[in-house]
Amino acid sequence: MGASPAVFLPSPTGAAALSPPGLVDRSQVDQFVRALFGGLGGCGGFVNFRAIEEPEPVGRKANAIDRWLPIENSLPYRVADLVDEFTAAGFASYLIPAIMREGDGGKTGLIASIALAIDIDSGDIDQKLAGIKALLGEPTMVLHSGGVDKASGHAKSHVYYRVLEPVAAERAAKLDALREAVARRFGCDMKVGRNPVQVLRVAGSPHRKPGGAPTMCRIVSADPTLRHDLETLVRAFGPGLLSTPASPSDASYFDFNSAKPANQNLDRVLTEPVLAEGKSDDGLVRYEAAGMAIGHFIAEMRSGRLTEAQAWERVQGWNAAEMRPPWPEERLRGDFDRLLKRDIGEKGPLLPFVPPPQWQPTPGLRLVDWNARRFKGPPPGRRWIVDGLLPAGTPGVFAAVGDAGKSMLALRLALAVGSYPAPKMAADSPAGVNDTPRFFGQPITGRGTAVILTAEDDADEIHRRLTALDPEGLRLSDASRLIVLPLLTAGGPKPIVIQGRNGPEVTPFWQDIRAQLLDFTDLALVVVDPLSHFVHANTNDNAVGTAVMGEMADVAANSGAAVMLVHHFAKAADIGSLSDARNAIRGAGAFVDNGRWAIVLWEASQDEAYTVLKALGEPARARQAGVVYFGGLTKGNAPGAKVLRTLVRDTKTGLLIDRTSELEQLAPRRDDTDGRLYAAMWAKKMAEPGWYFTASPSALWVAWGPLIRNLGLPITKDGKSKGSESVQTVFERLIDAGRVAKTEDRGAPRYEPVAVA
Repeated sequence: MGASPAVFLPSPTGAAALSPPGLVDRSQVDQFVRALFGGLGGCGGFVNFRAIEEPEPVGRKANAIDRWLPIENSLPYRVADLVDEFTAAGFASYLIPAIMREGDGGKTGLIASIALAIDIDSGDIDQKLAGIKALLGEPTMVLHSGGVDKASGHAKSHVYYRVLEPVAAERAAKLDALREAVARRFGCDMKVGRNPVQVLRVAGSPHRKPGGAPTMCRIVSADPTLRHDLETLVRAFGPGLLSTPASPSDASYFDFNSAKPANQNLDRVLTEPVLAEGKSDDGLVRYEAAGMAIGHFIAEMRSGRLTEAQAWERVQGWNAAEMRPPWPEERLRGDFDRLLKRDIGEKGPLLPFVPPPQWQPTPGLRLVDWNARRFKGPPPGRRWIVDGLLPAGTPGVFAAVGDAGKSMLALRLALAVGSYPAPKMAADSPAGVNDTPRFFGQPITGRGTAVILTAEDDADEIHRRLTALDPEGLRLSDASRLIVLPLLTAGGPKPIVIQGRNGPEVTPFWQDIRAQLLDFTDLALVVVDPLSHFVHANTNDNAVGTAVMGEMADVAANSGAAVMLVHHFAKAADIGSLSDARNAIRGAGAFVDNGRWAIVLWEASQDEAYTVLKALGEPARARQAGVVYFGGLTKGNAPGAKVLRTLVRDTKTGLLIDRTSELEQLAPRRDDTDGRLYAAMWAKKMAEPGWYFTASPSALWVAWGPLIRNLGLPITKDGKSKGSESVQTVFERLIDAGRVAKTEDRGAPRYEPVAVA
């Protein structure tokens, strides 16, 4: 909690007093306004003052009159003047304790809330007030509104907790929830609890009760310097305040640590003019812009890139360049000092300023040494770890859904690379190889040292998996070059990259591992499993992704090995193709964009799995989840076919086995599919001479669907199911073959099967 500098001028002496003596206390009005709106002068917003006829006349609704007062130096005595004027005319004085847009007293006119307002109007009011204070601390202001609860005899009370910074209307979910929750817990007025723009009586004004003498709405206690942090109030209330987790947009718009609002961004705030309230086309609020801009420069201080003097100079420059009109320097400095104090209080001391590094020439690097004439003669041949899929000397990503078995596949790949003998080549065999395991349908041709760094499996689990994958014990031979480091057993997982004060930084752990990797003269494969355990920084940040992939590329280029980062998909990703899977890879795009290849794996739907397993003669397994997966190469800078592969889990080892070629052999030939469908259509036409169909996919599916399902043909309405074609594709093929022809044209052309020679 801290104080904001006063911005209101003192009330002039000898101010007009129009109301009857004793009915208005201008000093209380002044204190009330300063407690609620102190420190906000020059914000560009307005106070909605509302005068309501009191007591309410018999037989008609009371008249109400709105006045709009800019929040500026004269606000306290302008409010007092209105209280005087309307009290003399028989009206009660109210205002909305919030920053409003001129002319709109509803929720749409709310620019920012400035206080948690509570109206205790019934029951044991004193006890309720004591309970609220015990929970939330001492309020900024308490006043007796003028009414009395008949049952308890206690004075009805309004309680205000002024917040540290105004909370923009679109991000006030926490404050709204807190106000309603407090009202509900303590039995307060729910009309105030649920309405952020509820008018409340002005202290120092009279409350005229029907048939009775007026009583004063008066301040009981007030400390205009007392401010409350909204997050502290929320924590004090306890868990369960919000029914759903607070989104980044719930934060105060002066909280520069929160996410940027959906309709604003920092670039816009720093580079485009910020106009007075209601004049910016995008509705940008000046409070919000100032908070974001000041927060940006304080963040630069925290990272060690600016001194305090430099940050303040940048804030002044931004204010002069973008705020139209600029804020007074005193107002700006007050916000800067308050936000800086808050940042230090929440995060600790700032890092010392670090001057930017001076330019130094790169030793041994001369552009003229790399003239294109250097690249003469036949180029070196491309080397592969997995033929046509995973090139040597490159980094990439292997991403899959959770629990798919990607770690098992990566372990089997490393086992083949590090422990299997060199493959025997045969010119007439697929890809020139005839005796080596395959990875996503392609032969594993690379051999050499294979290293796996795993952060999720301990030594016992690795032992069990290797025993299942390698019953022959190839890994135990003297020729084996397979290395598996289970970090859970060897001292615990350690990061490769962390977030440093000037951006992503490489750790000493990785520097040591990197040096050891480059000591191997025959390094062929490095697997990092999974990526998330090795990066202690924001993996959604492209700077982090670029740093990680740069380290992997360095190892790959200097060792000739393929470096595989095992990674995950984003949660709830909807994947139906290789392209969808690439877009679903979790985190920053730099992980894929800066890699040389990306391999993906996702689980088939229940219908797709049934189709695959039925073709393989194993339909009973379709009742189990996690049996059938699709995947393949989704990005490849080297030549390689992006073929969708089908993998089925082996019942003995639990390993996913590529069954694509087998399924292709089992699938009915296209000619056979077309012939069987045509024969069924011709038989239907002979039985029902009037039968016809139109050419839209929906109409074709209605007409053909029963025949297709009866024959079990691999045709669907849209062709999206694995191994199937769409009715539209088959229809066009039958038209071209002369087996289907247009017979009538009545708006929508009609088609029928026709006799063929």
